[in-house]
Amino acid sequence: MQGSGVFTHPLATKIFYRFREAKKYLHASGAVLMGGGLIGVWLSDLRSGQHRDLIRFSEAIRNIVVFYDGVVVPGALILRFAATWFTVQYFGG
Repeated sequence: MQGSGVFTHPLATKIFYRFREAKKYLHASGAVLMGGGLIGVWLSDLRSGQHRDLIRFSEAIRNIVVFYDGVVVPGALILRFAATWFTVQYFGG
């Protein structure tokens, strides 16, 4: 790796590759969180259509809000952060 890239020091190369792995992990975990949350929203929505009782219906709607605000939105934010990080590093700023 000597002279072939930006990082010529072995420690700098090791740190660079660890950050790359962290970005991949963040990107994948954001996608998994967002996908899992959307599945939870979908299942809660299916359950809300089956209830005729107002209390059970409101509980199903609350579950939709919990899945969306608690899982989907943080997953999307993590995914956006990691994608922005990838883009900035690839295009150089």
